[in-house]
Amino acid sequence: MASGNFGFGAGQQISTDGSGGLWLPMPGALSQLSYIVHYATGKLAKATLPVAATNVYINSIARIPGTPDQLAGGFEHATDNDGENVVAVILEYS
Repeated sequence: MASGNFGFGAGQQISTDGSGGLWLPMPGALSQLSYIVHYATGKLAKATLPVAATNVYINSIARIPGTPDQLAGGFEHATDNDGENVVAVILEYS
């Protein structure tokens, strides 16, 4: 078991990394930081988001079959207002 303070994360998708580890989206809400974290060998590590973590909500993740790469889906929004200027995002992690 590993723990950390990485956003809400409850009820979100979990994806295998193909090597015994897991990827977990940890969405922030109400201007809290969002993260994608990787769990392997008993440790959690944050992956860097390519946009400001308080402006993105990531709630799904899946491994691209036959690769270790991941696709994460969610949306980007206005600062301090997750219902304004909403744009869908797909992030790829290698």
